[in-house]
Amino acid sequence: MLYKKILYTMGLLLAIYLAAEALSFGAYYIAEEKLFSFADMAARRMTVLASLKSSEETKETSPQGTVPHPYLGFVYDPTVEKNPLMTPYGFLAERDPIVASKEADTAIVAITGGSTAEQFFGSAHGVLHSSLEKMPQFQGKKIDIIMLGRGMYHQPQLVTSVAYYLMQGGRLDMLINLDGFNEITGPTEEQADGIYPAYPFAWAEIFSGQANAPSPSKLADVLMWKHLRLLALDVFAPWNFSITASTVWSRIDHYCDEKTVLAEGALYSNDNKKLPYFITGPDTLNHLSTKETVAFGVQLWEQGSIQLNAIAKAYHFDYFHFLQPNQYAAGSKPLSDEEKQHAYEPQNPRYSYITDAYPLLEAGVERLRARGEAAYSLTGIFKNEPRTVYLDVCCHINPVGNEIMANAIVQQITADYVRRGVAH
Repeated sequence: MLYKKILYTMGLLLAIYLAAEALSFGAYYIAEEKLFSFADMAARRMTVLASLKSSEETKETSPQGTVPHPYLGFVYDPTVEKNPLMTPYGFLAERDPIVASKEADTAIVAITGGSTAEQFFGSAHGVLHSSLEKMPQFQGKKIDIIMLGRGMYHQPQLVTSVAYYLMQGGRLDMLINLDGFNEITGPTEEQADGIYPAYPFAWAEIFSGQANAPSPSKLADVLMWKHLRLLALDVFAPWNFSITASTVWSRIDHYCDEKTVLAEGALYSNDNKKLPYFITGPDTLNHLSTKETVAFGVQLWEQGSIQLNAIAKAYHFDYFHFLQPNQYAAGSKPLSDEEKQHAYEPQNPRYSYITDAYPLLEAGVERLRARGEAAYSLTGIFKNEPRTVYLDVCCHINPVGNEIMANAIVQQITADYVRRGVAH
């Protein structure tokens, strides 16, 4: 009799579980407008985790690791950063680049740009190492890869960081510039806040205690929602086999993600328009429209590349300029369902103009090439890539995308050397 009761209870529980799974399958379809897939859900979890780690690494929502710099705008504070690749100069590098510059058997390859370049450095420098070591000009040498840029940088910070490094006795064998996105979004956001569009990204926010610095409560909101997303990911991880648990996690994550976006918007909003001159800079361009500000940003970007190319010639190192890919560049990638849901907001005012801006950057690449620069567009490298590559609605790329980008960059550099008769 006891045996039958146990079987009956187990059967009842199984029936309840299966009914819940069936109802959750339908609920998921209604909420997400697509059929539930364990493979899609696993990919989504990986994307969310990578996005949260990316945000933590670049510190773009936290001013704690950022300090003003007299020439570069701002750098990381090496006294508080725990990253083992952090140098005393506030940039990432495999080791102290000034020390490495004194070693004749060491080739120094620098990457400059914003957060996409910085994450590329962190994710793909191994691929770069193995590929560069095979090139004739680097054989028999140790290769050190360094960053001369960081998250939120845009021109003219890239020119300044390279010049400042060289003036201190630094040496370069190659400079890879991976930029473009910040050069159009930085100026437009600064100009919208009444700040001169050539000034650094989030210029007001980096001055703790100064005008419009983000309040602790606003920063706490951003961090709280991000930690809640991570907590939900951990709590539901043991139940990934369940449609019901996965559906509940999906809705919680959607909610926390939306709250994170709103909190970040509040963090960067400029409610105080009475800013001092050292933050606003000249008011000569305050009248510009978004379209005109984008054109100004493209001009800065193009002139910055010309300056970097001139510095490369003067200091006898190779310079390669790559326009970074972006999901808003028209026809550049077949977006996965995951990307459509979590990495694409064409109606968002922060990104709505990017589709029209990217052709201006690509035209700039052609002008730079006409001047003899090794300038190339990477906007088409994901054109036939159906997998999820983009991490967020901005621009950041997951490890799969960074590996594809690293291979594309190395192939272009190799082809350029072959064309010039440098490599065989």
